[in-house]
Amino acid sequence: MSLRINLNSAAMNTHRQLQINSDAMANSIEKLSSGFKINRASDDPSGLVNSENMRAQISGLGQAISNSNDGVNMIRTAEGAMTEVHNLLRSMRTLAVHAANTGANNTSATVADQQQIAASMAALNRISQNTKFGDKSLLNGSAGKSAINLNSNVTSVSLSNTTAIGSGAQTLVVDTAAAAATKSGTTEYAGATAVAARTASVAAGTTTINGTNLTFTASNNLGDVVDAINGKTGSTGVSASIVAGSDGTHWKVKLDQTSNGSDKVIQFSETASILNGGVAALSAGTDAAGHIGNVMFNSGKGDTLKSAAGDTIALKSTVGTGSIASAFSVSGAALNFQIGAYAGQTASISIGNMAASALGIANIDVTSDAAAAITALDGAIESVSTQRASLGAFQKEMESNVNSLGVAQENISSSESAIRDTDMASEMANFTRNQIMVQAGTSMLTQANQAPQALLSLLK
Repeated sequence: MSLRINLNSAAMNTHRQLQINSDAMANSIEKLSSGFKINRASDDPSGLVNSENMRAQISGLGQAISNSNDGVNMIRTAEGAMTEVHNLLRSMRTLAVHAANTGANNTSATVADQQQIAASMAALNRISQNTKFGDKSLLNGSAGKSAINLNSNVTSVSLSNTTAIGSGAQTLVVDTAAAAATKSGTTEYAGATAVAARTASVAAGTTTINGTNLTFTASNNLGDVVDAINGKTGSTGVSASIVAGSDGTHWKVKLDQTSNGSDKVIQFSETASILNGGVAALSAGTDAAGHIGNVMFNSGKGDTLKSAAGDTIALKSTVGTGSIASAFSVSGAALNFQIGAYAGQTASISIGNMAASALGIANIDVTSDAAAAITALDGAIESVSTQRASLGAFQKEMESNVNSLGVAQENISSSESAIRDTDMASEMANFTRNQIMVQAGTSMLTQANQAPQALLSLLK
């Protein structure tokens, strides 16, 4: 090789290689000491972008889990209070049933029942006003859309989470009135009057009404048939009466369901011509239907109107077709929970007003009409049951969401770690290699710097 003293190319090359290896070793030391293989954007620009997006998602998922757990705790608080509301309503209904037993009760007993009902109603209203989660009231109608100021023809209202019914007073139009099943027999009995027809003899045989068998002999008369049917109303839901037949001197039996609705039927068959000439018969009632604006209510049963979204309106059994102005008022808005890491990942629930007025029982009075009180309390119990079922379903949804979010957070954290965290074993191997190369480079640089000294012998 040529010998020069102005330029030591071997030393320059060795220095360059030493610098490269020294930088690589420093990079390895940084990764090993920090635990991250991406410490700055220049380490892996694309990986940094993906990693930061995943970190934001992981953080959001953690908060969404916390949000969902808060929602579960809130629902548990509300549902726990509603358990006591149910207890109070059942107690009030028992008192109303007792008050309806007028054959055995005196006035003092009925008044005592009403006083106890009033005390239970006051307790119910306190629960409605005082149940809170933090400073947020849950059962007074402010924790979601709820119906208040019910019209006298409306016994209860339950609004769904996704109700399309707006706020303020609502006009309900009843398009189809609920009706009970009815069936008139064809077998006629002679008699100057309906009372006289009761003594007419009937054929021997068995009549089956809604699964209940009634057996008659030749010694029975039409009055026995009617009385026997009415004696089984509790199990069949059917009452009987004597109505006019083909003319003023002939009479027949008419059957009526005691409740409205298509699911309340009259079904009977006979082994002899007692009611209908031995021919089997089936009759069904009619379900109420109506609308509020563009919201149709046509999927309920009997006196209960139900929309596709699950809004339910229970009417008095005597309500006919037509408009009911200010059927009820809607206040509040549904509670919304952010249950995901991204915008729009929300869930909502409405918790109804549990006050006596909202449940349609504020004016019940067993001293004047115990039967109406029982009906009103049945509607209130149904309304609270529906609300509790809705809360239970929402709670299960939230708990399932927590589990799902936990799995997602775990998997995304693992993916983010694969992008950003240092593989310590692999990086230690790189560090060892770079360390050896730095040591070798340092040694070779020393040798390269000594090479020009050989020229000194030529200058002697």
